[in-house]
Amino acid sequence: MKKFKIIMACALVAIISFAGCGNSESSEATQENGGTETVTDNGPKSTYTKFMKYVLKEDFETAVDMLYEADKASAEEKALVVGLLKEFLAQKGGIKDFEILSEQITNDGAKAKLKVKYTYGDGSTKETTENLVKTDDGWACKL
Repeated sequence: MKKFKIIMACALVAIISFAGCGNSESSEATQENGGTETVTDNGPKSTYTKFMKYVLKEDFETAVDMLYEADKASAEEKALVVGLLKEFLAQKGGIKDFEILSEQITNDGAKAKLKVKYTYGDGSTKETTENLVKTDDGWACKL
């Protein structure tokens, strides 16, 4: 359990940078041009877009449940991550938008990197690289 707490602490850092994910499905997310982008494949982009859909709707509990190894976390650990995520976003005015700038999948198809740009409610922006790993259930954030 100690190892998992360390992983959850890393998850918090990853969430603050918005490394997210889970299993893949079709989803829609708000894009910078004000429209929506429907993502129908089951690759890393669609997985990340689904995660961000929950973040944008402020459904943080569902978003946290999509993190890699979230099934090993206790309810208290998940609640802590949700609380810290809410606090961070409140300081930034929430997330106004995100854009996936690029996707790189390894030759063996087991790992992916997404370059993502976030625009926060306070007007600030941040570009970061999100790492994903393919699991038996689909793509997930690699912490």
